[in-house]
Amino acid sequence: MTRWLLVVAVFVGALVAACDRGSPPAPTEVPTTWSGARATPGHAAHLGKKAADGHVVACADCHTDTEGFKSPGAAPCAKCHDDKAKRHHQGSAQKPTTCITCHSFSMQDGAVAPGCLDCHANEKKHHGGASSPCTSCHAPHGEPKTINARCTSCHANVSAQHGAARIVNAGDAMVVPDVASELRDADGPATSQTCTTCHAPHSAAADAKNNCAPCHATTPPVVKQKGHPACTTCHAPHEVSAKQACSTCHAPKTAVATVKGHGNCTSCHAPHAPLGAASACGSCHKDHEALGAARIAAHDKCTSCHDVHAPTNKPSCNKCHDKIATKHPGVASGTCNGCHAPHPTANITVATCTSCHKTAPIDTKLHAGVACNKCHAQHEFKAPACATCHAKVTTAVGHNNCIGCHGSAHAPAKDVACSNCHDKEATSAPKGHGKCNSCHTSHTGTVAKTCASCHADKPKTQHSTLSCATCHRPHGPSGVAAPPSCGSCHTKLPALHAKHTTCQSCHSGHAPTKSDRATCTGTCHTKQVDHMPGATSCKGCHIFR
Repeated sequence: MTRWLLVVAVFVGALVAACDRGSPPAPTEVPTTWSGARATPGHAAHLGKKAADGHVVACADCHTDTEGFKSPGAAPCAKCHDDKAKRHHQGSAQKPTTCITCHSFSMQDGAVAPGCLDCHANEKKHHGGASSPCTSCHAPHGEPKTINARCTSCHANVSAQHGAARIVNAGDAMVVPDVASELRDADGPATSQTCTTCHAPHSAAADAKNNCAPCHATTPPVVKQKGHPACTTCHAPHEVSAKQACSTCHAPKTAVATVKGHGNCTSCHAPHAPLGAASACGSCHKDHEALGAARIAAHDKCTSCHDVHAPTNKPSCNKCHDKIATKHPGVASGTCNGCHAPHPTANITVATCTSCHKTAPIDTKLHAGVACNKCHAQHEFKAPACATCHAKVTTAVGHNNCIGCHGSAHAPAKDVACSNCHDKEATSAPKGHGKCNSCHTSHTGTVAKTCASCHADKPKTQHSTLSCATCHRPHGPSGVAAPPSCGSCHTKLPALHAKHTTCQSCHSGHAPTKSDRATCTGTCHTKQVDHMPGATSCKGCHIFR
């Protein structure tokens, strides 16, 4: 036991002597734990080095004889590092830190000092990546606690103009006149703002595009709009006033710029809500109320007919009205606005026919007070048969072509000249028969009146049993051209008729026989005027039948 105590005493004495002399070689009798502790980063950085006051650091400066080589903690550090000890990096209340938290002295800490990530594991994605140590931006003994390094020390060529704030190459201060307190760096002066306003120190540079909202809380969330994923889509990050032109992405839609009043996209689109908040066309085009907009939902929406980004393109009505194709002569199919004004000055559905057809001053003037659309279908414009309205007067054979007699439907003749078709009848009609409808009904062609209608006294003769046409024709070309001779019917007459061949001397076709004494003695038998003066009629003695 005595021998063993002697060995320990020799070892301790040698170790103390070695510490007093600086860094002598370890004696072979000393255990290897001494050399291991001596080689740790903290001991290597201090033992035998000259302190600020000039003395050489020895073991006894930190370790006491009574405590042996038990860790003295961070208390001895203040002997030489008083200024740094006051401003050392402090952890949280749950995990406080001291000098030896970061500066390793024990063998258990390994051969190197602990890294920042041992405590700040969540900050692994730090600015600059693995090639930039934490001390690139952080001064562990800065005041207070940590001081952000100047961003421009690395980003020397970056400047920014962001609203009222400005960053210049001379430093990282962002001058913000009257900046709101919540926008200031928590540890910075009230008149400045650092790059970290947009760039979180422990995030990638690209993540800054999502940090606009804290300052622009009242700006509509354009990032949710399709095609506008972030503010930087239109705004240059370090020069926000230099907005990206809409045509950069929307080149096909810039044709609208050729139309007066449509040259600027923001005239219709709110920059931060370009899709859902397009201005209503009516905000500028108040006097362009669409045809039937109050009744037809599609007409009340301008985009139903107009491509807002190509307004010079003529809209096609057939896009909706595909089953309607106008056949109006002189109007191209699909050109509906010839009659239907797309933006009428009044609530007019269709223009009047007389707006183009100037022949009549009003639409009911052309055909006996009948409106145009009674004969013409609005989109067909094919004139219907007259029988549609005049069914009762178009049944006569040969008289079913109304235009043949009455002329144009828009200027029908009331007094029709039959001679237009019946020329032979007109030229062969005897006197008094020149007016056809005196005998004929115009629309049936039938004879409405007999000869007796006009010649009431003619049938009262011995010829009353015969048809007038036996001897007469009302007009050519058929029928007898002139009354035939009496002998054509009266071929064998009895008694004295054989001696009197001139029938007209005694007879008239439409009058009684002239058999009185005066007729006989006054015409042919003048010498017998005094013969049998008491007789009233010659045929009492002179037999004719």
